[in-house]
Amino acid sequence: MNLYSQGLTGLNNRLILGLGESQELLEVMHPHNPSPPKRTLLILGGSPPPPGVKLPSKSIEVMFVCVHAVQSIVAAIEVDPDEKRTGLELITSKGYPLETHNVTTLDGYVLQVFRIPHGRKNYTSHGYPVILQHGLIDSSDTWILNLANESLAFLLADKGYDVWLGNSRGNKYSLGHNNTDLHDYWDFSWDDMAAKDIPALIRYVQGMTGYSKLAYIGHSQGTTQMFANLATDKSVAKDLSIFIAMAPVTYIYNTDSEILELASQLGIDKLVHFFHGGSFLPTSKSLKEFLPYVCGLSSELCKYITETISGYEKSLNTTRWPVYVSHFPSGTSTKDMVKWAQGIRHDAFAMYDYGYFGNLENYGQLSAPVYNLSKATEVPFAVLSGEYDKMGDAKDVQRLLELLPAGSVRMKKCYSELSHMDFTWSPYIVNTVYRDAIELLQDIRMQDESRG
Repeated sequence: MNLYSQGLTGLNNRLILGLGESQELLEVMHPHNPSPPKRTLLILGGSPPPPGVKLPSKSIEVMFVCVHAVQSIVAAIEVDPDEKRTGLELITSKGYPLETHNVTTLDGYVLQVFRIPHGRKNYTSHGYPVILQHGLIDSSDTWILNLANESLAFLLADKGYDVWLGNSRGNKYSLGHNNTDLHDYWDFSWDDMAAKDIPALIRYVQGMTGYSKLAYIGHSQGTTQMFANLATDKSVAKDLSIFIAMAPVTYIYNTDSEILELASQLGIDKLVHFFHGGSFLPTSKSLKEFLPYVCGLSSELCKYITETISGYEKSLNTTRWPVYVSHFPSGTSTKDMVKWAQGIRHDAFAMYDYGYFGNLENYGQLSAPVYNLSKATEVPFAVLSGEYDKMGDAKDVQRLLELLPAGSVRMKKCYSELSHMDFTWSPYIVNTVYRDAIELLQDIRMQDESRG
């Protein structure tokens, strides 16, 4: 494969990364540049570019070192400090207070939850509680990856809300369990998050804040969990003042997400049963180091990888790609991914399908039970979707809206040019999505407080 012709460049042509015809590597250097670029990558190896290929920038001195093997990689000077920060440091480095809490579910999973009790200038620690719940293979970091005036968690804290950042079982923050000898830790899907994680988190926040009702904002699988819970558990519904669903995903038959379609077509559930499941895309040191370098070198390549999962990306700050991918992916169970593949094949918003005999054993019926969204009463909803969302396709979102109880949807909007990850990663939605969500929260909050 020859990548020269694709002009694989990054950081406004200040860096070039190419592969020679022999699949060896170029060396890209800036030895005489008094103002080095933000990121410098030195790779030894490779052959010179093919005849006739012109390099895209005259300002770069490129030296080709022909060796037979890659000898060293020297990387990253002057990188964005947020790349190296943990989720906790992303919060405290911007001057916000932080608390860490452990929430234990009925089945023993320990979920690590972060709390921003107030903003930087407002020191009231008894604000109205809001839970922010991340999406698939993500973590609470997703709400705090941009600047303080661009990230939803910080915006809410500065508005006087008591912000709780949830983490689903199996991601990098929630790998604990009361039973240290548990052999089937990874035997869960979002069914279990809906039935066990959601109630445990809500009860914990109620106990810590003294509020009987709270607001819930979910993204992607964070919406899936809550929709599934509300279709089956009346006890949670009475505790919610509002459920704001960003990039909602329930039905996914019309998804264009390549990774989910591939999983469905390959029938990975059969492979999972054979290999006994396990974790899927867990956070690892090598991945955490590799992805930011790739994105620093070529935002276009990074954008392509993300678009195969979530859809056309037009609203992201490409200079922060290395920051985003240094905190993503954060892992889940393979069974959770299987469940999404089943949703495409079966065209149903249903519980995990164990096959005829497994369903009989687990549910007492041949087919997996379907979540009845018409039972999701007593909760006002806001459904905020994106025009270019591959996972939350417009047809599937419309199907969701038609099944929700009449009169329950307080707000429904489809935002032009937004895709799946824009709802948490884009810094350009403060005056659209976040403004709408915060204004609705303010209305609900005043109604709630006026009732006493």
